Amino acid sequence: MTGPSQTALIETPTGEAPKRKRSRKSKWLLIAAVFVAFCLVRWATDASQFTSSGSVQAALVLTIPIAMAGLAGLWSERAGIVNIGLEGMLIAGTIFGAWLGVAAGPWVGVLGGILGGALFGLIHAVATVTFGVDQIVSGVAINILAVGVAGLLAELLFPESNGKQSPGPGQITKITLPWNDALNSLQAKGIPVISDLAGIISGMTTSLSLLTIVCLLLFPLTWWILWRTAWGLRVRSAGENPKAAETLGVNVYKMKYLAVILSGAIGGLGGAYLITVSAQGYLENQTGGKGYIGLAAMIFGNWTPSGTLLGSLLFGYSTAVNQRSDLSASTAIVVLAAIGLAVLLVLELRKLATRRGEVAVKRSSQRTTVIFTCALVAVSLVSLVFAGINLLSQGQFIPDSPENTTLGKVGVIVLVGVVMVLFAGIAYYGVQAIRATVAHAQTSANLPAYVAGYALFAWMWLSGTGIPQSFKSAIPNIITLLVLTFASQRLRMPAADGLVYRRGE
Repeated sequence: MTGPSQTALIETPTGEAPKRKRSRKSKWLLIAAVFVAFCLVRWATDASQFTSSGSVQAALVLTIPIAMAGLAGLWSERAGIVNIGLEGMLIAGTIFGAWLGVAAGPWVGVLGGILGGALFGLIHAVATVTFGVDQIVSGVAINILAVGVAGLLAELLFPESNGKQSPGPGQITKITLPWNDALNSLQAKGIPVISDLAGIISGMTTSLSLLTIVCLLLFPLTWWILWRTAWGLRVRSAGENPKAAETLGVNVYKMKYLAVILSGAIGGLGGAYLITVSAQGYLENQTGGKGYIGLAAMIFGNWTPSGTLLGSLLFGYSTAVNQRSDLSASTAIVVLAAIGLAVLLVLELRKLATRRGEVAVKRSSQRTTVIFTCALVAVSLVSLVFAGINLLSQGQFIPDSPENTTLGKVGVIVLVGVVMVLFAGIAYYGVQAIRATVAHAQTSANLPAYVAGYALFAWMWLSGTGIPQSFKSAIPNIITLLVLTFASQRLRMPAADGLVYRRGE
């Protein structure tokens, strides 16, 4: 039974409806702005792989296992149980999926992966919910146990390869929509925005595995269950205020058990995806830390399905572009991140200029903010001026690279205009922020991260030497860490996440 008092545990007041509408509008505007920035950077750098259909296909394949791990963590933590064992649940999905998949086909393998992950989810639930074991310790133990179980089963099931790999379980059906030929021809023309959009749509509708569609549908389904059903409300109440939920008749133990088992099942589905879509069969060390990346994606996504998918896509896309292309696409990623950093800096300085920073309790905090702001404004302005001069003089981003096309040179000029606009914004709001901070005690926790970010970009690209080839593989990790750093100021985890619950206490 769900009454108004129970709903009040975690739902927002009705008076916030207009604010929610404004928030949705802002999100769509942000998505549009990011897409335009993508197109502009691809146009200016001549990085054809940046928005090509092949890159989008590869990004989907790399994203789904991470996204499944993140979604698995979301279910568990929304019920108040921290799940560090996501990597172990992915591993369980790979070995159990390969076991049944080789014997009976790919879809049975998917079912096997789900059951294997659910089994490890059950172990985690018994340890943390029933016996009150520290949830971090239990999650680490799950990861270690899964490695051992997978190694033992692989040696028993696949002795011909000494447990290193399994035969393929078979292909899951892939679909291609009929308009893809037209989209590919439109993409090849290189028209800014239009060709980029054609490449993205083509990549999302070419050779698309049915399992990929199933995994993507789990995100809106999760949102609907957790935020639009009475059962989902009970699950979330177990993670927000279990004692209040108990007084309203919610069986908190049951909610936590079901959520953690379901978390394991979704993690197992991610493992099954690895052995049926990402690769054909089980491979030793196949997960490669994707469970931990999924955990980071869930945190970046603020414990929401859409945010978790976006965080997973951030890492999957940057990794796919790096793997598929030369240094031009890596440069494009760095340029896009640098533009995003500059925009965020303008917003941060504007916040300080209007005296909306955090209240500085100590005088030293106010003084430190003034020093960091002065240094940051100086470094960023010098970097932007140097970038503009460098682009105008060379007409390209990578020194000694093949000559840009005419369209690419026009894109460089447009990007120089963007750099000048950012320069003006940083200069204006920077001066106002310094004055406001001197007159009014305030601070900003993000300023050191901006300084580190600008120093990194200046070394990698603005210096004019280009991105070191040896640094290329680390770019996805660095971009993800930067995003997590700036997102951390707005995160809000479930109130009772990680706390031991005992009925009646």
